[in-house]
Amino acid sequence: MTKLFLKVVLPCLAALFWCTGLYAQNNRTITGTVKDETGTPLPAVSVKVKNSSTSTSTNSQGKFSISATEGSILEFRYIGYKAREITVGSSSSINVDMEPSSNSLNEVTVEGALGIKKLDKNLGYAATRLDGEELTRTNTVNPITALQGKVAGVNINVMSSAGVQTSPFIQIRGAKVLGSASNAANNQPIFVIDGNVLQNNIVGADAQDGGSQLKNLNPDDYESITVLKGAAATSLYGSRGLNGAIVITTKKGKSGQGLGIEFNSTYQTSNIYKSPMAFQNTYGQGSALTREGNFAPDGTQANTVGSWGPAFDGTMHPVIYDQTRKTPYVAQPDNWKAFYQNGNYINNNLALSGAGDKFNYRLSYSNNSSKGMLPNNGLKRNAIDIKVGSELNKVFSTELGINYANTVTSNYYNQSRYYYSGGSNLAFNTYYLPRNLDYNDWRATYRNPDNSIKPGAFGNLASVTSAFSIFDKNNFKNTENSFLGYLQLKAQVTPWLDLSGRGNINVLKIFGETRNLGNDKNNVGGLYAVNSNLTTDYNLLFMAHAAKKVMDGDLNIDFRLLNEYYGNMLKETSSASTDGGLKVPNVFFLGNSMNPVKNFNGTDYIGYLPSPRSLSTVGLGGVLNLNYKEYLNLEITGRNDWLSTLTYPTIVKGANNYSVFYPSVNLAYSFYDHLKSDMPLWLSSGRLRASLAYVGNAGIAGAYSTGAGYNPGTLFNNNNVGVPSGTQINASIKPNPDLKPQKQRSIELLSLIHI
Repeated sequence: MTKLFLKVVLPCLAALFWCTGLYAQNNRTITGTVKDETGTPLPAVSVKVKNSSTSTSTNSQGKFSISATEGSILEFRYIGYKAREITVGSSSSINVDMEPSSNSLNEVTVEGALGIKKLDKNLGYAATRLDGEELTRTNTVNPITALQGKVAGVNINVMSSAGVQTSPFIQIRGAKVLGSASNAANNQPIFVIDGNVLQNNIVGADAQDGGSQLKNLNPDDYESITVLKGAAATSLYGSRGLNGAIVITTKKGKSGQGLGIEFNSTYQTSNIYKSPMAFQNTYGQGSALTREGNFAPDGTQANTVGSWGPAFDGTMHPVIYDQTRKTPYVAQPDNWKAFYQNGNYINNNLALSGAGDKFNYRLSYSNNSSKGMLPNNGLKRNAIDIKVGSELNKVFSTELGINYANTVTSNYYNQSRYYYSGGSNLAFNTYYLPRNLDYNDWRATYRNPDNSIKPGAFGNLASVTSAFSIFDKNNFKNTENSFLGYLQLKAQVTPWLDLSGRGNINVLKIFGETRNLGNDKNNVGGLYAVNSNLTTDYNLLFMAHAAKKVMDGDLNIDFRLLNEYYGNMLKETSSASTDGGLKVPNVFFLGNSMNPVKNFNGTDYIGYLPSPRSLSTVGLGGVLNLNYKEYLNLEITGRNDWLSTLTYPTIVKGANNYSVFYPSVNLAYSFYDHLKSDMPLWLSSGRLRASLAYVGNAGIAGAYSTGAGYNPGTLFNNNNVGVPSGTQINASIKPNPDLKPQKQRSIELLSLIHI
């Protein structure tokens, strides 16, 4: 028995222990990161040991951890990307770059509300994603202009005639809010840049437009733009998402070999080739009420702006504005062009970037110098963008973003429809010019040596001459300092649970300066004015995210809980100007005023008007996403906002109704993926979408009805928007019983088939 044990059992036990030790030695933990073609980490990538039941998936940072032996094969699979197989070698770390699948061109990742990345095929609502390169090719100062004609359902009205800095009007799927002339409705979407929410300008047809904060962005920094159209797509933004959202994601450092250097230089020139309105070139200067439009006996014409005179015949007649000379009586078809200048767009951008396994960075500087087609109109911008991301340890990672821009815009004008005497509406001023006027010659001689204006060219309508002289004598510019920043901290608690906190801040400082030369004899008159405006906004977002696969991996459950705070902080305004002209002509400082200095409101107060916080919103919401076998996706969202704009101050008695709930549900079914084996070869994808959402804004009526002399303080106007404090409040204030949130229901059904 002893011999049997020594010869048979003992060698078998030794062999068993040796094999076990060998297996334990070879079976080890393999870790790594999976990224897409741009170097961005990919979450939820399936990682499996081939021919085994061992599997896992990447977390929100694209990282994975799995047990495998040397020589085994790891399979990496992700919707929209080619599957990859990598053999485990001696290293315990494997980093994988995935390539997009040519057969899945429509399966792209989009940036959804609050920065949540989603696969396009799983969306139950409409969203359009554009790469940043598609927009930089358009060579525009404002990103709205670059979207023109690229996204279905988006209406863009480019008012470039007001200046190169102009904010185009943008609207998604029509108007949703009613307004009046005094209280314009905001039907434009919000713009979200790395979590910072910006609003485009709301400018009437008769107002000047200095451009919104969007003009301070550098298009070379755009990674992608996603247009969220339906209410279901934007309900997580609460009241801000009523009109849709345009999400701009900026570039970050990409993994690669060594230092990445990128330099772009763009030049574009433009000139106006067609008149803003149609002109006739058959009849010249004259009035139907004067000599029936005929010449005077001495061959002169009636001094008027109208062109109701004789037909052009080429005969010699005295020059309209200088009767000591004669000129052929012919049309000047392009005389209106003399009021415009050739425009150009010059943008230079330099970017340095790099990334490793635990650190990435990108630093860019851009310089833009653009000249509009209006007289002396232009824009100059210097912008810096910094992005730094780092993995602090196995649990915590952080990301920092800073965008600073200094933008100077000069001499922009309003486009008032019928106001020609103020020199603002350049196009309409040209309508009041005789068709035989040589403007270039007239402009060079319309003033006397003492700066006074020569009379006679336009008869009693001297205001026309005064209007055009404004283009020569007025000079103003705005200097903007824009700061957008964010800091994010993320904790990967477990492979299926992560927590994140993000803080955004937006600081915008505007300083305007007007230097108008004296327009009268001996340069008498003139104006010097300054104004300053400071606004600060903040946004805090906390999010918990859990993802788990059940039912043998067939059902993926994804749940998010979010808490958001946003509002404004200190706001300061100041304004001052000279009054009655300048004591010393063309010398510009406030002390050179003929009369006591006044601010633009006509009071004796000069200086800052600080305001405490007047807007504050607290939001709490959740998102539940259920995905079954990658072809059926159900998403349910809910968000409740508590809005300060729907509350009464303590001095007014009223029932507050400041709590608003925004629910949504959307469903996406990809019948192509479900029945792929039965699909015809000519069909590349097909899916059905449906959504239902309730959205609203901050209110449909003002919190107060006020009496005469009301100067709003930290109260709210008829749009329920916080306004800066005044020096005092003198008003009769009564509660408005109609104060309530506005809600709308949105139902959307879509079918998408790609051949």
